[in-house]
Amino acid sequence: MKRQTILLAIFVVAIITTVVLLVSKQNNVSNKVSVQVPDESNVLLESNNLAVNGASAKTNTSVPAISEADQLLFGDKLATLKMVVYEDLTNPFSLSYDAILKQVAKDFAGKLAVYVRPYFESDNTLALSYQTAVVCAGEEDKYNELRSFIFEKKPSTNEALVDGAKELGLNGTKFATCLNNSDNQAKIAQSVQAIRMIAVYGAPTSILDGEVITGARALTETQNGEGEKIEGLKSVISRHLIGK
Repeated sequence: MKRQTILLAIFVVAIITTVVLLVSKQNNVSNKVSVQVPDESNVLLESNNLAVNGASAKTNTSVPAISEADQLLFGDKLATLKMVVYEDLTNPFSLSYDAILKQVAKDFAGKLAVYVRPYFESDNTLALSYQTAVVCAGEEDKYNELRSFIFEKKPSTNEALVDGAKELGLNGTKFATCLNNSDNQAKIAQSVQAIRMIAVYGAPTSILDGEVITGARALTETQNGEGEKIEGLKSVISRHLIGK
């Protein structure tokens, strides 16, 4: 009887030991799995961040390349660095930015070329008329002159635009026909809509080597309302000229 009791005790201990070993092994497996899951999550997050960053870079560089159709405002076509400015000729910020653009073109003479393209809200009919007018004037090499006239005089009718064109020596009849051509207006409106879907959401906006510069950026460093430093346009241009 005593011997049977001892054997039974040994059997019970063996069962308990086996159960403990099985539980311990399962815990080890669970621990390994729990360690691997965060690692896999980190990899996925890193991959996603790379994808997002890549998409942002493509968005900034997807602006159409400069072509013969673009208007050179200031500088030399052979300049090392080319900047495209989207402007609204009815916008006071585009007007104030004009003086800044003239200054940087002077400061970076031979190194910077400034081109302009239109941007305005779809319901801004005056902006469409203004832009059509300067394009028509450009056909007789008077784009910049009529642009300056619009900024200075702010004509409110097509008749006033035609009168201004005549003052600049343009053929009034030819200019008026071009100005009132609905096909010309449609092409301009389409170009504005196309860039609105890519990278430009207001005027003025400047594109420099893929970098989007919103608003009428000051020449030198400023601070916003929260005390954060805003890089001046001269510094931005200098940064892009490094290595060129």
